[in-house]
Amino acid sequence: MCQNIRRKYITSYNMFCMFNMKHIRNIMLMFLSATWLILMYIVNIFLFSKGNNLYLIKYLGVDTFSDASLIWNERQKLTVFKRIDTTPELTGKLPFLSNYKCPCWYEAAPESGRKLRCLPYFYVIGVPKCGTTDLCNRIMMHPLISDKVMKGNHWFTEYRYGRFAALSNYLQLFDYAVETDIKGIQTQNGYHNAIFGDCTPSLSWNSRRLFVRARKGNQTGEPPSNADIIKHLNPHSKSIAILRNPTERLYSEYLFFNEEGTSNPEEFHERVLNSIRNMTMCLQNNTLRYCVYYEKKGRASYRMAEKVRLQVGIYHVFLEDFLKAFGREQMLVIKLENYSNKINETMQKVFSFLGVGSVRDPVLFKNITSIGRANVRSGGDTLVGDMLPETRQLLSDFYKPYNERLKALLGKEFDYNQN
Repeated sequence: MCQNIRRKYITSYNMFCMFNMKHIRNIMLMFLSATWLILMYIVNIFLFSKGNNLYLIKYLGVDTFSDASLIWNERQKLTVFKRIDTTPELTGKLPFLSNYKCPCWYEAAPESGRKLRCLPYFYVIGVPKCGTTDLCNRIMMHPLISDKVMKGNHWFTEYRYGRFAALSNYLQLFDYAVETDIKGIQTQNGYHNAIFGDCTPSLSWNSRRLFVRARKGNQTGEPPSNADIIKHLNPHSKSIAILRNPTERLYSEYLFFNEEGTSNPEEFHERVLNSIRNMTMCLQNNTLRYCVYYEKKGRASYRMAEKVRLQVGIYHVFLEDFLKAFGREQMLVIKLENYSNKINETMQKVFSFLGVGSVRDPVLFKNITSIGRANVRSGGDTLVGDMLPETRQLLSDFYKPYNERLKALLGKEFDYNQN
């Protein structure tokens, strides 16, 4: 019996020792952490006290205390962010750096320990065949806007729904611009004021995959649009849209996507008839937003309507989504007809909206405003001739109520029923 009591006593004593050692170890770790925080606090007080300004300036190798303060504060933020490489919807809040105009952050990288990653500062969201290529070419001639990006990457609208779903696949599209212009261009006090954009005209109207995903997941309520996904990544993004008369836009797109020698006004008329018939059938059981974004495929009538994307000209639907997500201050809408006639004024307005300032070099600004137009109609397209008068009237009647909604949203300048 005595031996059993002794055995229990020894076991209890050992457990007591183990319990206390664990607590002692935790207390020591807490003490060391607290000591480190206090030490860093003392160092900051020492460096930023009035008597030690010269020491801080000398330590950082700058000329003024304000520059030293900016650099020191940024160094405190350079902790490596361990981002989980997932879809944009599941990406958490990104720690944007205050010394970069572009939304940039440092994240862990296997080669160098950390890597600067950036999202676009702005998006040219469309609309196709409204001068987006021409506008983007001119925008990227500004000395503070990088031209080292590819136009029309379509990652948000297409490629991310396959094996390129992770956000890193999108970010790497801009690595060259980031490593050269975004890192390399900076002011005297170390502020990186260069930016870049994503010029993908399908961003405005092509949210079909989001609608498909919502239907498969039995999602209740209105499915999100591309505007919602962009806002989730960066709520301060800016968007630019350029519009033209939707009837003229549709015919221009038809000629662009059809091979030379096969396009003709009669075939265009038949495709328009099928497109209007499909839209009318869709609206019988669905909302306008659903019918604009959710483009069905498969039936013969839908195949006939291909290359005549009627829904793209119902501008107010996707503009309402972007305005709801970002507000008017973060969105600029341009009318192609004004852009063509007042190119100087329009480009100044664009640069002011992007916060990069006007182009001071008169020679460069003249080059920006006088370069040749991009994607003008080819000789083969002009030989096809204009659309049939009955087709024009058919489209004018179809777009009339939607043009009224656009005018109510943007003002009389965008009244395509009159202009």
